[in-house]
Amino acid sequence: MVVELSGSVDMFKYVQELFEQAAMTALNAVPKTAFSKALGWGAEVRGITPIHRAAINVFARIYSINEHEVERKLNTYDTLNEFFTRRLRAGARITAEGDDIVTSPADGILTQIGTAEQTNLLQAKGLTYDLAALLGSDQDAQWFQDGSYVTIYLRPHDYHRVHSPVTGVVQQVRWIPGDRFPVVPMAVHRRENLYSRNERLVVILDTRMGRVAVIMVASIGVGNMSLTWDDHFRTGDRNHHVDSGRLQHLEGYRLTKGDELGVFHLGSTVIVLFEQARVAFQRMAPGARLFVGLPLAEVR
Repeated sequence: MVVELSGSVDMFKYVQELFEQAAMTALNAVPKTAFSKALGWGAEVRGITPIHRAAINVFARIYSINEHEVERKLNTYDTLNEFFTRRLRAGARITAEGDDIVTSPADGILTQIGTAEQTNLLQAKGLTYDLAALLGSDQDAQWFQDGSYVTIYLRPHDYHRVHSPVTGVVQQVRWIPGDRFPVVPMAVHRRENLYSRNERLVVILDTRMGRVAVIMVASIGVGNMSLTWDDHFRTGDRNHHVDSGRLQHLEGYRLTKGDELGVFHLGSTVIVLFEQARVAFQRMAPGARLFVGLPLAEVR
């Protein structure tokens, strides 16, 4: 009986492996930038409100969206993008108080938590990526060498707004164009240097615990990302007039812990970096469900 069960498990793993290989091959063949652009256009196009609302209703039912925590009734959103970037009602998320408490910047699934090995961060078992490549700067990477980090995956049905995990002043904003590979678990476990290859938006804060970096990583279907304190800036196809690299006109803004920082126009991944030995994480493991404002770490 044990032998049969073991054989069944091995066969399941083999079939799953074949399926994931085929899925990755198909995803690699998809023109991801063009697909994301088309999906982004379709999610925002006006004049087809009944179609958008029907899609929103189906999506909300499939994923059991909690309508009681959403700022508006679902039948008042005119486009899919309005729904995906929905705000929550006042009080739906409570930010943990205390200057020594770091809070979760997003709703999502904790995928990695730990300490960098010099400048290497863990993406998935057997796969690492480099801090300098992630941040787009060798100098910035030195600040976070051997530092702590956490990675949070925002699923498509999660709340898509990112909040500041600490109080601080925006020291740097860097937009780094890149690919739009999927960031679903299957891809994270198979695609090398995924987070440092995809388009991303890096925000570095000066805080009482040193520098803290919040990195928003784009994905297939995520046509652009935006920052809350600038109504005109959006990454990707909306900003051909903005050069990539450091965006000094967006710096100097003060964020209080819990303030909205940015928005994903569809879901993706947030990575938060801390300087060496500055924080002690709460007891939690990959797979944990996180919500904006819940305690994530304490200042040492």
